[in-house]
Amino acid sequence: MAALSPRLEAELRTFCSHTVEDVVSRDSDQDFTELREVLSDPQAEPALRRTAVHLLGRFGRPEAVPDIVRSIPHLDATARITAIDALGHLGGDEALAAVVDLSHHADPDVRRFVVTALDRMGSEPALAQLKKLSEADDSPMVRRKAERLLQRRHP
Repeated sequence: MAALSPRLEAELRTFCSHTVEDVVSRDSDQDFTELREVLSDPQAEPALRRTAVHLLGRFGRPEAVPDIVRSIPHLDATARITAIDALGHLGGDEALAAVVDLSHHADPDVRRFVVTALDRMGSEPALAQLKKLSEADDSPMVRRKAERLLQRRHP
């Protein structure tokens, strides 16, 4: 497993909202680097990967996007949804491309989080994909959520 500082490892293992606030407010380059290493480590525990993805999204540093995108195929379902959320927070072309790719995922719960991420990104291409999902997604739940978010933008 990636070498984590004892403090960061303890925080990852006791993940809660205070942990997120503490890690992100420190804005430590070392923490950021270690979190990225967790994603690239095939031996990392799924729960640690999920927490690392979440924290990287909250750091707000776009240089984490490639690491998150590369990790998606190796993540469990919950961590994949966490990655979509993180990419929605980080934005940018590479994040958008990954989220759009996941808009075709078989699981409607994954696509529901795609809708939220696209809305958060808010760019013209993101909103165009959101409109497509509102009109043509197989899941009524996904279509309704996309419609609701679009209506909120254009009442």
